[in-house]
Amino acid sequence: VYAKTRIYPKEVADYYQSHLKSYERGKGVLLRQMLLTGVKQVNEAGSLLARGHSFLDVARLYSSSPDRGQTQYFEDTELPDYLRSTIRRLRAGGVSKPIEVSSDSYQIVMLVKRCNSYTLPLSDVAPLIRLKLADREGGRRLSQYLAGLRKEYRVVVFLSKLPFAYRKEPK
Repeated sequence: VYAKTRIYPKEVADYYQSHLKSYERGKGVLLRQMLLTGVKQVNEAGSLLARGHSFLDVARLYSSSPDRGQTQYFEDTELPDYLRSTIRRLRAGGVSKPIEVSSDSYQIVMLVKRCNSYTLPLSDVAPLIRLKLADREGGRRLSQYLAGLRKEYRVVVFLSKLPFAYRKEPK
């Protein structure tokens, strides 16, 4: 049933437009970040950034985080304490010095912009919407399939064979 469920881009876009309010976020910052392991990576990435290479390109080469420098929005309340003071000092387009996150792990962030509010873009939420719509449609199809089976075949439940004590719910 679920394998036959198709969700088209227009359905995702329509759902996004009709639920736009649920993708709005409060005051915060739009960031790019890279997670680096080891001083050697920090030095190489820092050198490339100092020579004018784009943050995104350097993050794609060196970052061990799955987002690899893509923009991410964080509400002010979501920011970890160790980042707040660093981000407060940055201007839009500014890049932080390497921040030691743990032994041998460093983070470099770039402040894209500060926002009073922000609506997550469709490209960021489309996979979640697609999953939600597929679950809904798959559930509907499964219910139809089971209803069809119940019409065609008589279902008999042997209550004494159940591995638990069955008690019928009052209507």
